[in-house]
Amino acid sequence: MNRFLNMKSLTLVLTIISVIIPVWIWRSDLESRSLQLRVASQVNLQPDNVGSISGLQVAVDGVPLKSPYLTVLELSNDGDKPIPSADFEAPLEIRLAEGSVVARAQVTETKPKDIEASLSWETQAIKIKPLLLNPKDIVTVSVLTSGKKPEFGARARIAGISVVPIDENVGYASRSQKAVMLFFAALLLFVASDITNSGVMSSEPIRLRKRAAILVSTTTGLIGAAVFIGFLDTIGVTEMSLVVLAFVGMVFASIVLSVYWNWNSKSIEQK
Repeated sequence: MNRFLNMKSLTLVLTIISVIIPVWIWRSDLESRSLQLRVASQVNLQPDNVGSISGLQVAVDGVPLKSPYLTVLELSNDGDKPIPSADFEAPLEIRLAEGSVVARAQVTETKPKDIEASLSWETQAIKIKPLLLNPKDIVTVSVLTSGKKPEFGARARIAGISVVPIDENVGYASRSQKAVMLFFAALLLFVASDITNSGVMSSEPIRLRKRAAILVSTTTGLIGAAVFIGFLDTIGVTEMSLVVLAFVGMVFASIVLSVYWNWNSKSIEQK
């Protein structure tokens, strides 16, 4: 027990906690109340190219549309706290740049399905009425426009939210960024695995240079913390006090297991 509760172990625990808590507070402050508008898809319904059919025209209520575009927008609460309808000073406006006008707009899907979302639209703006949005809630809006390719902007007066960002990369940028992060995380884990595996099949003791030990410890620790944060988000644990307690418990359990797995390592090396 004295070997386990030595100064190095306590220092490690305090160091990990001192790093995790500021990061989590910073993350919570940034993302606790947040809305995002994403362009999920955008299609030109009447492309002007050689293969187009002559005389084909898109019309709404008998009115022909010039260069019609169908755009699917997703409004989501990507924060950690619910946004009640009372926090809306006015409806959320999705505005179009000059050169394109709204021909038709409607709410086509909500997640979960029991969200009561409604909107109204004018030629240059779509207004989503105040509504309750819990974390991970999504409201999908389909917009039919006429004119040049539409460019969107958001205007909102919501308590705790200064701006509603718009992701107009139709999902590709976010997926590519995620892919890059996953690739480098996997690469670092493979490097850490190869470093420690170098002596597994040999009877010789495993020796690590200090820089290799730092790489293995930092990589596995940070990725473990990220995965654990994802686990806590999945089970709905977002309150700061519970997150800290969960991390303290996880660090304590990991130290106990690491001591058990590496028990008597010094005596083995001396042999």
